Amino acid sequence: MRLYDKLLQAVQSKDENTQNSLCDKIRSGLQTATIKCDPEVTHAVLTAAKDEDLTVLRFLLTRLGADCLSVRNPENDTIVHIAARLQGVLTGPAALELMVEHLGIDCLRLEGCKSRKALHCAAWNRNSPAALFWLLDRLEQRDFIDDADDENFTALQYVFAIQDTRTLQVLAERDNGRYLRVKGEANKTAFHMVAMNEDNSEALMWLIDTQENPDDFLMPDANGDTPVHLAFWKQDASAVKALVDKLGFDCLSLQGENGRTAVHYATLNERNHGPLLWLLENQQSDMFCNADGNGDTAIHLAFWKQCGKTINELVSSLGIDCLKQRGERGRTAAHYAALNERSSSALLWIIETQDQSILLTPDAQGDCAFHQAFWKQDAHVAIALIEKLGRGCLKLPGGKYKRTAAHYAALNERSASALLYLIENHESHLFHAVDAEETTPLHWAFRNQTAEVVARLVSKAGWGRLRSQIDNKQTAAHFAALNERSPSAFYWLLDTLEPEIFLTSIERTSTAMHYAFKVQTVDTVQRLVGILGTDCLALKGFKGRTAVHYAALNERSPSAILWLIDNLDMHAFTVPDNNGDTPVHFAFLKQNDKVAELLLEKLGLECLSLPGGKYRRTIAHYAADNERSPAALLWLVANHDPSLFLCRDTDEATALHIALLKQDVSTVAKLVNKVGNAALTLRGYRNRTCAHYAARNERSEGMLAYLFDNVKDSAAILEVLKSTDDDGRTCLHVCTLNRAHGVPMFERIYPLFGKSDKFDALKMVDKDGRNPLFIACLAKNFNFFHARYIDLDEHQCIDKDGNTLLHALFLVLDPRVRFSFSVGQLADVAEQLIKAGVDFTSENKAMRNCLLASELDENNLKSILKRISQPELKKAFSKLQRNSNGLHAIHVFCSRYSIMNLQTPLCQLCDLSLPQLLSIGVNEGPMKGATSLHFACEAGHKENISYLLSQGLKLEDYTTSNQTCVDYACQSGKLPTLCEVAVSSGVDLSEILRLVDPTRRALPLPDRQSARNLLNLFSDLSLRTNIERNHSSRRMVDTAGNQASPSEAPEVLILYRALELDSSQMLRSLIVAGFAAEDMRDQVINYILMRKEDESEAQQRRSFKDLEKFRMLSEDFVEHLTLIECAIFFEKPKLLSDLMLLPQFDIIPETLRLLIHLRPKVELMRNEQLKRVRDKALNVVVNVLENLCVNAHATERRLLFKYLTANFTDEKNVLGPKFPGPVPMIADDDAEETDSDDDELEAEGKAIRKHKRHSRQAKRLEERNKNENRNFMSVMDMVEMLDCDDLYATECISQLVDRQWRKPPPLPWDQGVQVQCNVLNKRSKVSIQQRFGIYMTFYLVFLAYFAWYVTDFKWNLEHPAADIILLAYALSLTLQEVDNILNKSAIMDVYIRHKRLRVPLYFTDLFNYFDISGFSLMWAGVVLKLLGRVVDASLYRSCQVVLSTSFLLLGFRFVALLSYFRVTGPKICILKSLIFKDLLPFVLIMFVLIYSFGVFFFNLLFPAFADARDEQSLTLIFTLPVSLMFGLFENTLFTSCNSSKEATGLGCADLGGNNAYNGILIFFYLLIVNLVMWNLLIALFTYTVSQMATKANGLWRKNQFELLQEFSEISPIPPPLSFPYYAWKLLRRCPCFREVPRLPTEEEAEKQQQSVWWQNQSKFANYPAAYRRFLTYQAEQLRQCRAQLRRSVEGHRGDADALKAHMENEIAENGEEVCRDLREHINSLETELKGQLTRLESDASFGVERLETEIYEQRQKLANLELQMKHLLLLLGGKPKEIPAVSKPDIVRVQPEAPRPVTHTHVQPEAQQQQREQDQRSSFPSPEVTLPAPETSVDSSYAQPTVLPKDQDALHVHFVEPAATSSVQDKQQNHVDSPAPPATSSLKQRSSIRVKPELSSPDQSDGLHAEHISLLKWEKTRAHYHDMSTASVGRQSSQRGSSSSGAATSRWRGQDDKAREESADSRCSIL
Repeated sequence: MRLYDKLLQAVQSKDENTQNSLCDKIRSGLQTATIKCDPEVTHAVLTAAKDEDLTVLRFLLTRLGADCLSVRNPENDTIVHIAARLQGVLTGPAALELMVEHLGIDCLRLEGCKSRKALHCAAWNRNSPAALFWLLDRLEQRDFIDDADDENFTALQYVFAIQDTRTLQVLAERDNGRYLRVKGEANKTAFHMVAMNEDNSEALMWLIDTQENPDDFLMPDANGDTPVHLAFWKQDASAVKALVDKLGFDCLSLQGENGRTAVHYATLNERNHGPLLWLLENQQSDMFCNADGNGDTAIHLAFWKQCGKTINELVSSLGIDCLKQRGERGRTAAHYAALNERSSSALLWIIETQDQSILLTPDAQGDCAFHQAFWKQDAHVAIALIEKLGRGCLKLPGGKYKRTAAHYAALNERSASALLYLIENHESHLFHAVDAEETTPLHWAFRNQTAEVVARLVSKAGWGRLRSQIDNKQTAAHFAALNERSPSAFYWLLDTLEPEIFLTSIERTSTAMHYAFKVQTVDTVQRLVGILGTDCLALKGFKGRTAVHYAALNERSPSAILWLIDNLDMHAFTVPDNNGDTPVHFAFLKQNDKVAELLLEKLGLECLSLPGGKYRRTIAHYAADNERSPAALLWLVANHDPSLFLCRDTDEATALHIALLKQDVSTVAKLVNKVGNAALTLRGYRNRTCAHYAARNERSEGMLAYLFDNVKDSAAILEVLKSTDDDGRTCLHVCTLNRAHGVPMFERIYPLFGKSDKFDALKMVDKDGRNPLFIACLAKNFNFFHARYIDLDEHQCIDKDGNTLLHALFLVLDPRVRFSFSVGQLADVAEQLIKAGVDFTSENKAMRNCLLASELDENNLKSILKRISQPELKKAFSKLQRNSNGLHAIHVFCSRYSIMNLQTPLCQLCDLSLPQLLSIGVNEGPMKGATSLHFACEAGHKENISYLLSQGLKLEDYTTSNQTCVDYACQSGKLPTLCEVAVSSGVDLSEILRLVDPTRRALPLPDRQSARNLLNLFSDLSLRTNIERNHSSRRMVDTAGNQASPSEAPEVLILYRALELDSSQMLRSLIVAGFAAEDMRDQVINYILMRKEDESEAQQRRSFKDLEKFRMLSEDFVEHLTLIECAIFFEKPKLLSDLMLLPQFDIIPETLRLLIHLRPKVELMRNEQLKRVRDKALNVVVNVLENLCVNAHATERRLLFKYLTANFTDEKNVLGPKFPGPVPMIADDDAEETDSDDDELEAEGKAIRKHKRHSRQAKRLEERNKNENRNFMSVMDMVEMLDCDDLYATECISQLVDRQWRKPPPLPWDQGVQVQCNVLNKRSKVSIQQRFGIYMTFYLVFLAYFAWYVTDFKWNLEHPAADIILLAYALSLTLQEVDNILNKSAIMDVYIRHKRLRVPLYFTDLFNYFDISGFSLMWAGVVLKLLGRVVDASLYRSCQVVLSTSFLLLGFRFVALLSYFRVTGPKICILKSLIFKDLLPFVLIMFVLIYSFGVFFFNLLFPAFADARDEQSLTLIFTLPVSLMFGLFENTLFTSCNSSKEATGLGCADLGGNNAYNGILIFFYLLIVNLVMWNLLIALFTYTVSQMATKANGLWRKNQFELLQEFSEISPIPPPLSFPYYAWKLLRRCPCFREVPRLPTEEEAEKQQQSVWWQNQSKFANYPAAYRRFLTYQAEQLRQCRAQLRRSVEGHRGDADALKAHMENEIAENGEEVCRDLREHINSLETELKGQLTRLESDASFGVERLETEIYEQRQKLANLELQMKHLLLLLGGKPKEIPAVSKPDIVRVQPEAPRPVTHTHVQPEAQQQQREQDQRSSFPSPEVTLPAPETSVDSSYAQPTVLPKDQDALHVHFVEPAATSSVQDKQQNHVDSPAPPATSSLKQRSSIRVKPELSSPDQSDGLHAEHISLLKWEKTRAHYHDMSTASVGRQSSQRGSSSSGAATSRWRGQDDKAREESADSRCSIL
């Protein structure tokens, strides 16, 4: 017997003992409620609450009192809630009365399930409304109307949604119907709730019958839905018919949520299809074709929700064409039928009746209805589809991930029958198909199906896929572990596969074991650990988390973590992941109190302070953040110290703050009681108080009120809670962020802030100037706008950024947080704000109006655009299309949203077609001309870029500031994204890169006007004459096609003229005009060749002196000739300086070719201009290489080295890129041969000499062209050919060489050359550096052996074995040297004293001479030793000397090897320079001095020299001065002879000579030699060392390159064993052993050449991907530095050269800055002057209008005077004259003159200056006033001002001359009707007036005088304003022009002003 039955029996029997014992048992069960109530006690108490016999309930309430409220059911309801929901008519009020009696009235406000109170539960009571009405009598109205549960429904709304009609009638009568219109959740009224009551249509019929106001049924809720919409969604046909009869059929067109009408909702009515059928009978078909906000029509929704019968009737009524319409994501009706899970009959109807094409039509993501049917339908549908479409359809990929039907069948969780059908009836390969993620149907089956299905699938598909990994390294085990639906598939795998599969790691994620602990139950994980062992639990996965972490995160089943707690040690729960979180932290965040208690028992209290996560939070923080269950937090509160809850994380937040944000009131109350009220003063993140956190609590409405009520007695704490945070916001501001309870929170606490009413509280602003209403708009909390105290007129707000409340509606508070809201409600609020006076066109400080500032979600924005595109809103919101900077909405949205999704509503809003919308440009401001594509590229929006390119927008579209879309992408760092999308859209990469690095950035270009002027300047009459002659001479050829020859295009002719004149200005002007010089190369060359027929010989020689030689080049060379080479050929240095910067992709090889061509011209011809060009070209190539290398990362540097070495490969393994080598031009030989030719032909005439020279040159060039082909070379080949020290010194080449040292041979740039002899026929694994080390070691051994050999020569004579070793060394080293000679046999040009020598490359190195000499002497010594053994032993001494000399020379070879090292290499370079540049010249000078002094001293000392003249005496000539020089004075002292005859040089010297010698001559000699010469040598060495200190590193790098080349060919086997290798290599060089390949024919060679991928430079599509990446990187780098490429290189130069280069660069940089600042200043002055001119013209316009008004008034006065005269004449008896009617003249609007472009022209000739002055005069004409001509009688007629047409100058006002008529009236009438004459009269004519001296009548005289005086005043005033405007313009033009032009303009202006004043004065005097 259960406890309740025992209790009932005891109460009924009145057994006191039993009652007491049972009460004690219940009370003891209640005392353990902190953990969990006793189930028996819970059952007993709750059963008593719902039992109609209230005996037990009364007993429990009497004995236990309030303790009964601690008992709650699993849904968190108390006895109060249960009684209110379940009691009947009589017992319900009685039970509630009983509870109120014992527990108090507050028990009725306790929150239960979903925060519902007793009143909510009573509203749910379908048994009886008695409890509801009883509660209404005892509670306040706000409890019924305002209190909402967690679903935001009030009790009132539940009543209308659940109760019957009778209850509703009583409730309506109870308050006179006021309850019917009270708004609740989402602004729903009783009419909405009744319409949603699908179980009681009578209630809706009752409202229809009783409510007279139809607007109640048309009021939209917050989502935009009216009761009409909801009725069609939930009611039957009778109800909707009655509703339409009441409201009319117009209600059906109303749009609700997401733009849906009643027809849409009728199709969504799954329960009753009566409303839909009724609509079909009564509505037209167009209602079913209207799309909602998603693009779905009612037809689509019907196929999604209705059955086949309804669909048949629908299609019968609308026609079969309705099936072709597309809805959301491009889906057709067939797609929706396939997705209809309710009924498959709709899809079967389509299969039976429609064509198969509708089933195979893809939507926007590529899915067909066929695929989606396998995803959502059963096997019978799959069978019908296969029968309809055939088996081939099963292989069709579909969707975004390219999945087949088998994939979709495996994904079908609803039914496995379709998959089983495929398994049983189709081939196994169907299940091997992989989708875009490399996932097979087998993987998805393990994720969604049962063990039975996967077992049958594996038996069908095979076991191979079970162990394979897909793209993200997941196996089938991972998918099975995530299968929450059926763990049987995972069990099956555990029993089938080896354990290692479940421990397979995934890159940056987890194993299958980790996934199992995250989602599976304890049974599954126990079984898994039993197989894998407990060691697997320590394995780390995603973010370093173990299986224990995942078990703690398992919300589905806490049993897994409980099992781990029982079986693992404590250390497993304290292991942190990568963020610092441990399993203990996750357990308190996700699990209940039982898990928390067991964990703390296991780990101890020390874990409470364990910090975790990136915010270093404690366990208390995580428990407070546990929204799922507060039990863990309550357990901590009950059992631990208060300090635990006051620990701060890194955001300064405590557990108390987080609890205030996440928990309910009861939980927080217990926590506050624990920590005390003083803790409420603690501040958290950004200095926020506890009140700020409580105000954000959306779980409990009373949280904030509880907080303030709890501290109302403490003023200090209260002040803290009311204070602001760092953002200047109080908790009142934060309330507006709480969309669930913000309004009631605000209303309850605002009095605490000292505000008299809520009206004033809403005026409080934060630090950003935002009031609570502004923040409510940001949070989309529209509940505040329904409050009665909101006054939008008074509560308008503009924050510090200039945003209004309308801006706030479109902005978001935090971009990372997206609030869901109703678009209709937002539109309603926006409409309220506009009506309240908020300026919807207002712009913030970023120049964005509310629409352009939108940060809303894309779908919400789309719905808003649709809403404001409606006719009633369109007129107002269409003004928001543009902002004041000229940006259109399409521009702003391109960077944030998908234009494809927004284009339709935008087109409707702007009244534009799609092409017009997409082509809109910015119409003003700095970005004028930018299109949508510019902004999409700037933001890197992939979808928009692709879409706009497909719509025809171009990347090369320029703005007015010459910025392309690519420029926008580069500036924002989005170039990689743009390249990726554009290339995938069909744009070739070459087009993009040409815009990344345009040629116009290379040079300082003139503006467009200056460029146009320059081209006109150079295009003189002679050029135009030549052009006309060329056109006329070829007219017969061009007549057929009516086209000019491409070589005769104007730009080609101008480029030819630039080449002819060597004009860089013309070239730059062409670039400004948009022409690429290299694109016109062929036309220019052809035109040069054609000029032979058209020009005279003198003109040819003057223009192109080498034209004849140019024509001698073969066609093959001309084909590859570049403009740079043409300029070299014709020696155009100015053009070369610019052309070298223009190549875009091949700037390195082009510049290297330029340097190769310039080298002979500079060295031989000594042309200083070409030398400067060479220096600039060298600077260019060095700067390019340095920039590319220094700024590169490792990957980019590898690409750079591949480019330099031509090591990119395509699919055919063709290496490249390679570039055409230098053209072998005859000009190279001219400098040498011209002098000799002239000497030989000096006797002959000029014509003969010229003819013979050209004939010989032509013959020589023809032979060269036959023998030489222009080979294609790599960049390194060109570097090697150029042989320039500065290039080897660059960091780029140096790093490349260092990299190649560490790699095995051959060198990359030599791989294209056929290897003549490869011993092993495969690549060696020994690197070049290793070969060098081995060789150097063995060479050192050789030197040691050789030294011993020549030293211990006697022993070697006795032991011949030593000779064998020496011979092996000699043979190996000699053969190596021979191989080196052959490898370096290429002929090089060496220039000495401006002479060219052609020598082999080998002989350009000094150390090679030592090698040859050393090896020659070694072999000579070997031969002498052999001869000594055979012939004469005395030769041994000679042999020893020769071998010692050989050793000496070979020692220098070791010095050369030491130059490899960085420490010794530069020093060896300095040593070489010292020896050859300083020491050798010094020795030569010393030799002359020594020899001179030696002869002088000898003859002075020994005048009587012996006749024998022995050698010993002659040596004194040299030994004497040398001994003196080195201080060996003992050899230089002689005794004096008695007689000069004895001074023979044998013992004594001449007395006089010896005295002179010992006296002054030795001093003089020592002064010159020892003091001067030695110090000179020291000074030379010092200077050279200082100069070479910086150069030596570069020279060393060149030596290192040469060593690299040498040792790349060396044998991997060291000497003395290497001679077989070299012998075999030399043998392979012999013609008899060389493989001679078959030469291809010309056609084959041409085809082969065309097939090379790097030959096609116009398209990059066929280039290797790596090469394309390099070109992109190169373009990005050159974009930054191209303009500075010609700057001097400072590194690796001497001190003076480096300083000079540095100063040049500084001057250039400062000059650029000055020019840039000057241009900016000029532009600002121009803008300022234009503004002043506009203001002056505006003032003038105002003055003119005022004067014309005055004229009109004077004419009126004149008319009045004439009327008075008429009356006077009548009185006097006279006949009055007809007076014309006075009409107001047309007001002439003076429009400001259009601004004229300011041109900056570098060349200003005098004629050009005069022409510009004339243009300035004509551009500022004076006002034109034409008065009646002298021939016409001047009477009362007057001239009428006429308005000029718009195309004429608005400053000119013409008065039309009246025609000569007989009467005044005729004249005036004729004048009014006559047209205005053209304004062509001159100033003199316009200002002349002649009047007849006699007037015809007094009235005419008065009228004429008054009118003309007014006209003259008006004219003088106009002249004054004109002078002011022209003076302003004059100042502007004087700044632009020269001083002479300014003076001329001033003289002209002064004369003009004087003439006008004299004319006006003369007219006044005449009048």
